[in-house]
Amino acid sequence: MATELYAQGLIYADGVLIADEVSFTCNYDPQNNVVLTQAKGFAGITPGAGQTNISITEAIPRLGTSIEWIKYSIGRTPIEVVAFIGSKKWSAKGFVGAVDTKAGVNSTSEHNVTIVAGEPTIS
Repeated sequence: MATELYAQGLIYADGVLIADEVSFTCNYDPQNNVVLTQAKGFAGITPGAGQTNISITEAIPRLGTSIEWIKYSIGRTPIEVVAFIGSKKWSAKGFVGAVDTKAGVNSTSEHNVTIVAGEPTIS
């Protein structure tokens, strides 16, 4: 059995490292349309408009976060997100959607941020 070293991820928004990020998810959905015909049954697909969904959970420090997520959301300001996952770099431009803020007794205060973008660039 081989022993592996597994990578952690890093994520940047508008060139700023989200240093207090707890976790993030990058999901790409090509949104292809299935083509079914009488004679062939499943015949193939037609390309859809691909969409990237990025979710970031960030702990909130006392002095504030690196990015004012709510300002991006309210202003509908475009944002570029770059994620390093293993040996791959995902880059996508989109918009901040929902910003959920959580705080409570005996728990870490956090932002849960969703970003919707077009097709990512992978390198």
